[in-house]
Amino acid sequence: MTRVVVTDSADEVQLKKAADAQKERDLGLSDLMQSQRGRAWMHDFLFTRCHVHSGSHVPGCSDSTAFNEGARSIGASLLQEIADDHTAHYLKMLQENL
Repeated sequence: MTRVVVTDSADEVQLKKAADAQKERDLGLSDLMQSQRGRAWMHDFLFTRCHVHSGSHVPGCSDSTAFNEGARSIGASLLQEIADDHTAHYLKMLQENL
């Protein structure tokens, strides 16, 4: 799914396309978070691959630190969206991965 960019906020067709695309994205995330497998995948992605609750710093290597911080930033953004919009599934994901 591609993100729809609105270039004219007065254009109702663009606004509808963007709203429809966002709704599809939200439904996809909801589908993922409703299954145990989806929550397990998301937990691994956020906490292992994106290092959401870990430090990004790699002593002596600013490139690796920047790379880690980019991954952490993406994960933090997704984590916040899940916590805000799918709170019950977010809490269940955390409980399942204690």
